[in-house]
Amino acid sequence: MSLVLHVVDAVNVPVIVTRGISAERCIAAAFVLGATRVQIATAYLFNDE
Repeated sequence: MSLVLHVVDAVNVPVIVTRGISAERCIAAAFVLGATRVQIATAYLFNDE
Protein backbone atom coordinates (compact mmCIF):
# COMPACT_ATOMS: atom_id res chain seq x y z
CA MET A 1 0.00 0.00 0.00
CA SER A 2 2.88 2.38 0.66
CA LEU A 3 3.91 2.17 -2.99
CA VAL A 4 0.65 3.78 -4.13
CA LEU A 5 1.76 7.26 -3.11
CA HIS A 6 5.01 6.95 -5.04
CA VAL A 7 3.32 5.60 -8.15
CA VAL A 8 0.66 8.32 -8.12
CA ASP A 9 3.39 10.96 -7.94
CA ALA A 10 5.46 9.34 -10.70
CA VAL A 11 2.84 8.76 -13.41
CA ASN A 12 0.24 10.88 -15.19
CA VAL A 13 -2.37 8.16 -15.63
CA PRO A 14 -5.12 6.89 -13.32
CA VAL A 15 -3.85 4.44 -10.70
CA ILE A 16 -5.88 1.36 -9.79
CA VAL A 17 -4.97 -0.45 -6.58
CA THR A 18 -5.56 -4.18 -6.96
CA ARG A 19 -3.81 -6.02 -4.12
CA GLY A 20 -3.94 -5.82 -0.37
CA ILE A 21 -7.56 -4.72 -0.17
CA SER A 22 -9.04 -6.65 2.73
CA ALA A 23 -11.28 -4.19 4.57
CA GLU A 24 -13.09 -0.89 4.20
CA ARG A 25 -10.15 0.90 5.79
CA CYS A 26 -7.87 -0.35 3.01
CA ILE A 27 -10.22 1.06 0.38
CA ALA A 28 -10.29 4.42 2.14
CA ALA A 29 -6.50 4.41 2.51
CA ALA A 30 -6.03 3.73 -1.21
CA PHE A 31 -8.21 6.71 -2.12
CA VAL A 32 -6.46 8.94 0.42
CA LEU A 33 -3.10 7.98 -1.10
CA GLY A 34 -4.34 9.07 -4.54
CA ALA A 35 -5.70 5.97 -6.24
CA THR A 36 -8.52 6.59 -8.71
CA ARG A 37 -10.03 3.13 -8.44
CA VAL A 38 -9.81 0.06 -6.23
CA GLN A 39 -10.25 -3.51 -7.46
CA ILE A 40 -11.36 -6.05 -4.90
CA ALA A 41 -10.62 -9.70 -5.71
CA THR A 42 -13.25 -12.37 -5.35
CA ALA A 43 -13.44 -13.94 -1.93
CA TYR A 44 -13.94 -17.68 -2.06
CA LEU A 45 -16.38 -18.91 0.55
CA PHE A 46 -16.17 -22.50 1.74
CA ASN A 47 -19.47 -24.34 1.83
CA ASP A 48 -20.91 -27.83 1.35
CA GLU A 49 -21.60 -27.43 -2.37
